[in-house]
Amino acid sequence: MTKQLLNRKEILSRLAQLEILLSRLQDELFVCEHKNTLVQECIHRADKTLKSAVQKLGRGDFETATHLANVVFLRLNFGKQLMVAEILESEIGESDFLILTEVESAHESVLASSFATSDRIIREFIEQCKSKQI
Repeated sequence: MTKQLLNRKEILSRLAQLEILLSRLQDELFVCEHKNTLVQECIHRADKTLKSAVQKLGRGDFETATHLANVVFLRLNFGKQLMVAEILESEIGESDFLILTEVESAHESVLASSFATSDRIIREFIEQCKSKQI
């Protein structure tokens, strides 16, 4: 019984935090001169999902309430990142926002070789485990 009560409190706390994040994103969008309809849709859906999560929590469905809280967070995070990208794009210009090239930088080649080395070590370890039948 105590564990359920603790979980209920944790979920309730998370939902309250998400409500604050939702409110902040709404306020930021209100003052933003670049109102993206996709950001508005993210906010609208996050609000509806948050209300559903609160209802599920009230009915004692902790698992669904937690799942819905995670969905709300993802929607708010996506909306926030999209809004930031829109602002950046308008500030630095659409043509200079992001240019992808096929040229590999020195950092990328170092990263690629590190992953290749890690991959080789993992494969060797797996083979050793198989041969020893661990």
